[in-house]
Amino acid sequence: MVRIQNSLKKLEDYQKKLEQSPYYAMALILHPVRRTKWIQSNWPQERADKALWTAKNLWERHRDAPSLCSSTSYDNKSATTQRQKGRTKTKEQSAFDRIKEQKAQNARPKSQDEYDDYCNETSYEPGMPPLKWWLQDIQRKRWPRLSILAIEVLSIPAMSAEPERIFSGGRRTMSWDRSKLSIETLETLECQKNWAKKQFPQNIQAVIQIRE
Repeated sequence: MVRIQNSLKKLEDYQKKLEQSPYYAMALILHPVRRTKWIQSNWPQERADKALWTAKNLWERHRDAPSLCSSTSYDNKSATTQRQKGRTKTKEQSAFDRIKEQKAQNARPKSQDEYDDYCNETSYEPGMPPLKWWLQDIQRKRWPRLSILAIEVLSIPAMSAEPERIFSGGRRTMSWDRSKLSIETLETLECQKNWAKKQFPQNIQAVIQIRE
């Protein structure tokens, strides 16, 4: 009985540590199957309210960060591409093209807050991992700033074992006769090794564009 009580106490301690950081709640919210409704339905009300409040604050800090690329950057790139294509095409838009363009415009969120629009949508199973879902062009276009936060949050390893292995691999990469490698070069090499080993994304170019 004592062992069971000690185990429950330890689980409670871990739960409190998770609540101290908004990233765990945000990772749940950014899963298209769960969103905020899952936390509201499965967590005690006091904990759910606190988690949702901290997650919302995280989003607001991210949204208002001056160093973050403009929320319209993705649209600006698309608009530039369209203008460039328009210069090469002199013929008038067909009816199909007009309908397609109108549909793309209607796909934008209705309110000014991407996070609220995302959370208010109906949850559904996308049939793919959440990170891959957020890397899709359609998500990046609908929620340009929220998708950046989602990719950063969902890329956080759940355990420290993988970062520790990469750290050890970095020491093997930076041997004594390569001790003048810069931090940026070492980071690039370790990322490439890790991605090649995991056959990670054909979407890697999308990630690079987001970070730039």
